[in-house]
Amino acid sequence: MANISATKTEDTGELIIKDNAGDPTDIVFILAGFSHPVRVETERKAQRPLLRSLNKTGKVAINEDPEDLWDEETERLVKLTIGWRNIQEDAADVPFSPEKAREYYDRRDLGFRQQVVAGLADRQVFTKRSSPNSLPTSSAASG
Repeated sequence: MANISATKTEDTGELIIKDNAGDPTDIVFILAGFSHPVRVETERKAQRPLLRSLNKTGKVAINEDPEDLWDEETERLVKLTIGWRNIQEDAADVPFSPEKAREYYDRRDLGFRQQVVAGLADRQVFTKRSSPNSLPTSSAASG
C-alpha cells in the first residue's frame, strides 16, 4: 500500500536547461512549485477574471491578441521564477533579478522559454528526486 505523502511536491524545483542539441547545460532555473505561495496567488489572480466572465455571461472571455498573450505569459514566468544559477552573458555572471528574467523571457531568439513553461507543468521538477545533480528524465527538462 502506498503512502499518500509519496505524492507531495516541494515548494520549489530546479530545472536544468538544455542546449539546442538537447544536451544538459549547467544553467539551472529555480521555479515556484504548485504549493509555493507566489504561485498559488499568481494562479488565483489569473483565474479571477475568467471566473467573473463565466459567472456574468456564461462564457469565458479569452484575450485574442497574440502579443497580449505573450506578455501575460512572460509576466507569469517572471513571477514563478525564483532564481537561477550559472547564467553568463559576455563572460560575466548574471545575477537573478525579475527585470533580467523579464528581459530574457521576452527575447524570442533564446530557446529556454518553452523549457520553463513545460517545467512549470511537470510535477517531477518539484519532487525530491529532481535535483541539478541528477540527470533530468522528464520531458519538461528535455524540451
